[in-house]
Amino acid sequence: MADPVEQDLWVKAAAQRLTVDEGAIRRSLASAAPMAVSRLDPRAGVAVSLEKELLGWVLCHPEAVALSELEEWAQEFENPEFKELLEIIILSYQEHGRLDHVLLVQQVESDRLRQQICALTLEEEKFDVSSADLMTAHCHRDLKVRRLKKTQARLKERMAHAAGADEDLATLQVQWQEIDQQLEALKISSTAKGENG
Repeated sequence: MADPVEQDLWVKAAAQRLTVDEGAIRRSLASAAPMAVSRLDPRAGVAVSLEKELLGWVLCHPEAVALSELEEWAQEFENPEFKELLEIIILSYQEHGRLDHVLLVQQVESDRLRQQICALTLEEEKFDVSSADLMTAHCHRDLKVRRLKKTQARLKERMAHAAGADEDLATLQVQWQEIDQQLEALKISSTAKGENG
């Protein structure tokens, strides 16, 4: 956002929505990017990007994702900072029955996590609420793809050792093909939805 007037309005709206001091938001946005880890390992960028997208979506549209789904997603998160933030969000749901941004920001002790909450909430406000189902489906699909790829990587290791071990290589190959088919089906359904949406 290059326009200073637009930036100012954005910060004011964010401060009002989160009931946080405007100065705190300005300082957090001016500080160094808290997620520099994603820049250190380019392969981690995809996972961090998905996790960041999920957190932003949950913070902006808390009613779109059930608590049970959040708990399932928490098991999949790889980035420790994002995982901690999701666990705090889950705790807020469990204690209050809903996501309360004010309590969430107050509950977090780390300035870094407070900055993340503000930044993610503001960043994801660009999504249209009418696309809630589509976004939730997209997140489910991405997590499932990531889970299948992890399983496939473990299978690959087992297949490499299966030649000299007691494991049945044919069984592992069948499992590999099943995962390939599931990944292909997810790819096709994603493409079809993209063409229809």
